[in-house]
Amino acid sequence: MWILKVYIFNMLMPQKKILIFAHARSASSSLVKIFRSQGIGLLYEPLNGFREDIRNCYDNFGIISAYKMIYKDHSFGMKHLSHSVDSYANKYLINMHRTIFLYRENIFDSALSWTLAKETGVYHNNSVTQVYYKRKYKLNPESFLYHLSKLKIHMTYKDEPGMMFVSHEDLLCDDVDKQKDILKNIFDYSCVNLRDCEAAIKFLDKSQKVNKQKWSDNIENYEEIVKLFEKNK
Repeated sequence: MWILKVYIFNMLMPQKKILIFAHARSASSSLVKIFRSQGIGLLYEPLNGFREDIRNCYDNFGIISAYKMIYKDHSFGMKHLSHSVDSYANKYLINMHRTIFLYRENIFDSALSWTLAKETGVYHNNSVTQVYYKRKYKLNPESFLYHLSKLKIHMTYKDEPGMMFVSHEDLLCDDVDKQKDILKNIFDYSCVNLRDCEAAIKFLDKSQKVNKQKWSDNIENYEEIVKLFEKNK
């Protein structure tokens, strides 16, 4: 059934580029690395400040001009965080691409992870994480609520047509065979070849993720944040 859906979809929109439409802390960077490991060079958040020229183009001339600028060199597609542009621009991007809608089912964990990363500057596992693991951090409640609101807005785009939905929890599950099936479906939907699934799956190793401890071990005011979430979920 899935193969039939992909075939019909590809007949309807054969020229569209790939869009990873994500929110922060949803394993979107891992998915970019997976595509790149297979020779598919997706751009990394060109509208989120990583390409100042493109961001300036969007701010001054709008999403259509920015879209043309993004793809003037014929890239395969891009990763995009929904909070970085307005609703019209997000819907335009969804419509113009083969869109992989990436999200995290546990919105509380997602808001915590995003707020913690923003306040500590630690987004990925690297040389500074050993210090990171040895201390607790007190989160700004207003910052948590801000990131929670952005996650809720991200989920309002789920009813846009033609997207493939992939959850953070499924991508990083403990079932390797399920992970492989998900990657095969993603690449089928994207109309590109998954040449080496074994190499790709290595980027979904949960041991490489930055937040391995219980939230209560990382966050000094964890109980306060829990109560805040219960009032605002």
